[in-house]
Amino acid sequence: MNRAMAAALAPSVAAARAETTRCLTLTGVRVLLALVAMLAVTPAALATARVSSDGREPGTLPDTLAFSVCLLVFAAIASVCAGADHRSGELVVGLTAVPSRTRLALARLLALSLVNGSCALLVFGIDRGIRLQTDPGAGRGGLPEHRVALGFLCATITVTVLAAALTTLLRHAMLSMAVVLLAPILVVPFLDRVLPSVAAALPFNASSVAVTGSGSTPMPWLVGVALLAGWGVAAVVTSVLHLRRRDL
Repeated sequence: MNRAMAAALAPSVAAARAETTRCLTLTGVRVLLALVAMLAVTPAALATARVSSDGREPGTLPDTLAFSVCLLVFAAIASVCAGADHRSGELVVGLTAVPSRTRLALARLLALSLVNGSCALLVFGIDRGIRLQTDPGAGRGGLPEHRVALGFLCATITVTVLAAALTTLLRHAMLSMAVVLLAPILVVPFLDRVLPSVAAALPFNASSVAVTGSGSTPMPWLVGVALLAGWGVAAVVTSVLHLRRRDL
């Protein structure tokens, strides 16, 4: 039974391994991973710095700043990887090696999730480790640390598959990144005023709740995580169906 299961999973494992290698060899991904490494260190190293804006009393930076910014970088990594299909025709090569479109789509999403998820856990560990050295007496506001870590991981995976699905649908990595980066600035504030219930269900608010414990629309932490899971599943289904039906 175990051998039969291993034999059945072997093609999927091989495809996921190949897609992980492909992702890590892209120049754009390497540059973005270097940015993630910088974000893992810099905000934590400046934990005791006090900044002021608009004449207000100086205060410290949020202790989840690195996580919030990294989510945008993870979305960019997913867009770059998914967009490689359209820039260099890698989809044809992928389908030659993995004829099953469903298996290929799932392998690519799994590879992206593994790369970004691993980086997210490293960022969390480095950030919290540095903060213990630079500001050991500081209290951590908001959520317990295990919930911050789990929420950050869930948000990372969801943002990753959403960005990949959006890039696949739009067939343009830069356009996908523009949507992900500008929507929280231009679209979400408008929806907060016009349709607050819709804005509350968007992944932007859910990821904020999952990582920081608060969002533009307050909700329980578990509800935020559940919303992220729902968006993630929807993105995976969309990616698989689109790849199964699209032309080359």
